[in-house]
Amino acid sequence: MGHAAQKLLIFGMFTLVTTIYHPVSAADCSQLYAKPCLAKLPYPTQVPVVSYDGDDSIYIFGGARWYLTGPAVYSNEILKYTISTDAIQLVALLPIGLYLGTVTADGLGNYFYFGGAYPGGNSHYVFKFNSYTNQVTQVTRIPFYFHYSASFAYDQSTAFIMSGNLFQNGVVKFSMDNYGWSQMADLPTQFSQAVTFWDKKTERAYLFGKGNALVNPPYDHVVYQPGPDYSQIHPLDLPDNYLDVAAVSNDEYNGYIVGGFKETGSLFWYRLDTGDGQYCPVWGLPGGGDILFSRTGIALVPNLKRIYVFGGATQSLTSPWLQTTYDDIWFIEV
Repeated sequence: MGHAAQKLLIFGMFTLVTTIYHPVSAADCSQLYAKPCLAKLPYPTQVPVVSYDGDDSIYIFGGARWYLTGPAVYSNEILKYTISTDAIQLVALLPIGLYLGTVTADGLGNYFYFGGAYPGGNSHYVFKFNSYTNQVTQVTRIPFYFHYSASFAYDQSTAFIMSGNLFQNGVVKFSMDNYGWSQMADLPTQFSQAVTFWDKKTERAYLFGKGNALVNPPYDHVVYQPGPDYSQIHPLDLPDNYLDVAAVSNDEYNGYIVGGFKETGSLFWYRLDTGDGQYCPVWGLPGGGDILFSRTGIALVPNLKRIYVFGGATQSLTSPWLQTTYDDIWFIEV
C-alpha cells in the first residue's frame, strides 16, 4: 500500500472512530433553534418530569398547573409523547397528583417516581410505572422528602437519589429489583435544588444546582462515585450562577442544561469526555434578557441529535412572580 493510501486509510479510520464515539455534536453552537412541535401538553405545565425510553417514546410525569384549583393543581397524569408521529397521549394515572419529584428508568420498561409534593402534603412514596402494561403501583415508602432532587440509574438494578430542598446533603441507594433502599454517606455540601449528569463510563455523577439558604453563589459542584460511596467538591466547567429549576439530560458523551441559569437565552452544553462546557444561544424558546425560562422538562434523543423540551414557565428577573406557563413542546437540533 502506498504512503498516500496509508494516510487516507488512517484518516478514514479516525473519521469513523470520531463518528462512532461522538454521536451528538453541537458543532455550530452559535446557531441553535427551538422548533415547535405540533403536539402540545394537555395543559400548561411547570416542572414535568421527563424520561426518554431509548427508542421512540418520551414519558412525562406529573407537574404543576397553577391556574387550576384544588387537587387538580398537581397533575397525576403520565403522558407518552411519540417522536415519530409527533403525538401525545395519556397512558396512565398516578394515585395522586405530584410535583417536584424525580424519576429513574431501569432500561427494561419500568420507571420509578420518587417523592415530590401533592396538594396539602409531601410524598414519601415510590411509584413504579410499567410502560408495557401502563400499570402504576406503589412499591415502597422512603422516609425522606425528595423535592428538587437529582437521581440517576447506576445500572438496570440500582438507582440513586440525591439532595434537594428537604434532603439537602443526603444520598439514598434504591434497588429497582426488590425495592429496598439504604442511606449512603452525606455529600460535602448542601443543595436546595439539585440536578446531575451521570457519566456511566467513569461511574461518576456530576451534581450541581442551587445551594441552601445559608450559601451564596457561586455554588459548589460535587463529584459523586457510587462504587466507593465517595463524594468531593470539585470545580467543574458547569454553571454556578443557578437561578431557578433547570432541566438536564445527557448520554455518554454530552450533557445539556435548559433553563434556570444565566445566560437566559441559551442552553448549556457539557462534554463528558473532555470536561468542557459552554453556553449556546437558542432562538425560539421563551426567555432571554431579563426574562428567565425555567421549570421545564427535557429529554436528549441521541440518535436524532435532538433535545425535546416540554412546558415550563417564564418570569421576570426583576419580579418574583411567574409570568407565563407553557403547554408547548419544542425540539432543538444539536
